[in-house]
Amino acid sequence: MRYIAEVRKGEPLSLEISALDEDGAGIASGPDGEVRVAGALPGEQISAVVEHVSTHRPVAWARLLTVDRPSPARMVPPCPAFGPCGGCRLEHLAYPGQLAYKTEKITRLFPDAKVEPCVASPKSIEYRNKTKLATAGAAGAIVFGAYQPRSHHVVNLTGCRVSEPPTEAIVELVRRLADEARIAPYDEVSGAGQLRHIIVRVNHVGQALVCLVASDEAGIDALSANIAAADPRVVGVVLNLNRSRGNVILGSETKLLAGIATLDEKVGDLVFTLSATAFFQANRSIAERLYRDVLAAAELSGKERVIDAYTGIGGIAFTLSPYAREIIGIETHAAAVEDATRTAQRNGRAQVRFFAGAVEDLLGSFGPADRLVLNPPRKGCTAEVLRAIAEVAPARVVYVSCNPETLARDVTAMAAHGYRLRMVRPYDMLPQTPHVEALAVLDRAT
Repeated sequence: MRYIAEVRKGEPLSLEISALDEDGAGIASGPDGEVRVAGALPGEQISAVVEHVSTHRPVAWARLLTVDRPSPARMVPPCPAFGPCGGCRLEHLAYPGQLAYKTEKITRLFPDAKVEPCVASPKSIEYRNKTKLATAGAAGAIVFGAYQPRSHHVVNLTGCRVSEPPTEAIVELVRRLADEARIAPYDEVSGAGQLRHIIVRVNHVGQALVCLVASDEAGIDALSANIAAADPRVVGVVLNLNRSRGNVILGSETKLLAGIATLDEKVGDLVFTLSATAFFQANRSIAERLYRDVLAAAELSGKERVIDAYTGIGGIAFTLSPYAREIIGIETHAAAVEDATRTAQRNGRAQVRFFAGAVEDLLGSFGPADRLVLNPPRKGCTAEVLRAIAEVAPARVVYVSCNPETLARDVTAMAAHGYRLRMVRPYDMLPQTPHVEALAVLDRAT
């Protein structure tokens, strides 16, 4: 490949792909930089056209034109929206190759650690139990989909293959009934329109909870009643009011319009109560395996005091609770704490208590802990949380991460407080995507 400094926008290139980047795009390396091409795979010879050349670093991005020598791992993507959607960027890579890519991704971030092979998902399609879709089109011709990367264009996701049944059927039902009711999709630029997003959550027995995110309530009551009446699998419809301008998905007010406001979900022997907007792992099977592995990593004897920070609806806390003296869950999302408290009551787990608030504010207020579980959002732990961990001084930290980059950063920071990384295990929580979940186990030096 020629020098990146000589490459120009609009120029055709013949490239040999050597690797995948962190977003799943193919990389062609040159003597002074690289070209990245979405849709290309390692080992392939391709033709592409340059679309952007960075002025800050030796990187260019190109659009794939033809695959002139395909990889043996290339397959036909199962989803009709592959490419423009930008969500499942690895659908053209056979599943063993996806697992190898994710294992290598973690190994690269933790070169000195014991990294185990990526845990495969039992299903590589039809696994996602919660789907969020943006709206577009016009009243009477509404479209549900996802934003194309780096644009405000909504790609129609009819036929999406990663959502768990009956999600696709429920989405199509909502679309048809919204069209019949002449509900207009929201336009984030002009502020016109009403229906902004729909969220469909499906449980282990195929029941569904539908959340309509709208800028006002006009006509939504009737639409909700029609949705609930049309399909017995829909146990409830709720409205989330989002009157703000811009692209924030959820507003602060959620109200029940039809049926019930929560969905029962089963993971292992536990039954959880989920509200429409509460966080729960999108892949039920991998979540169950991950929870079991957290339990094994915690090595509990029944005498320990455990703090589960960023507990969500308490999935990990409840998994650990039969084997610990006390579990304290901390979660900033008040609705999730309400869900977790209801789950504790229905499962008879009096030794588990949940507290709503920021982890950095609450972590140090409960005194010492024998074990600490962390499951933060993508941004990882703040400096305040890391300092509080040193003060709480648990003998072992079990860290679940949805962002390996911030996990690596936090592990390095915790080493300064005397914690040694024992192992890292990746999980394929979201097959067909570059996303990889990871479990890290750290011990405090004695």
